[in-house]
Amino acid sequence: VQGELFGGRPADLEACITGVGLQRRVRAAGAKAHGADAWLPKQLAGLPLEWFELLARIWRIVLRGGAFPKAWASVRVCLIPKHDGTSNRRPIGVASICWRAGMGVLVKALTPWIQTWLDPDISSGPAREGTTTLEAMLGELADAKDGGAALFGGKIDLSKCFDRCHWERSLRILERFGLPPAFSNVVRAFYQ
Repeated sequence: VQGELFGGRPADLEACITGVGLQRRVRAAGAKAHGADAWLPKQLAGLPLEWFELLARIWRIVLRGGAFPKAWASVRVCLIPKHDGTSNRRPIGVASICWRAGMGVLVKALTPWIQTWLDPDISSGPAREGTTTLEAMLGELADAKDGGAALFGGKIDLSKCFDRCHWERSLRILERFGLPPAFSNVVRAFYQ
């Protein structure tokens, strides 16, 4: 019931995981980095569709609560330069392309459901038609000022936001919105 209140029912995730969808994701990753398994996307992209169909079968088993491939949870950590004018570096984790491709397919399948309850002005998705988020916000502020409304402002520094978001808390919130248990269980298996 809560899922329906907060945006209806999300897609059937098992049906969304197909060999074709996984193959597209891997090909789109092109020259991106490999995870701890050293499988480069460009190397896997040349495998036949049958290989991706087998990978889709593994993903469907995992979504049903089957064994989670431990290799998917192994992450290669790289240090990349910060763009703050210093020589500081920040860590970034790179997971297996099999994990990234499958999660990409699942997130894409969940996007229509997410867009039913997430305001486009606070997401990285498409902004209002014909405007950017900043343009829309400035327009709303100008309208409020012209209408004589009192204006208040605030600023939030999101630079360290993701350092402070705990994955379990985020999952529990999304579950209240109707996130399918199969998705949350897969994410939990990855982090545990």
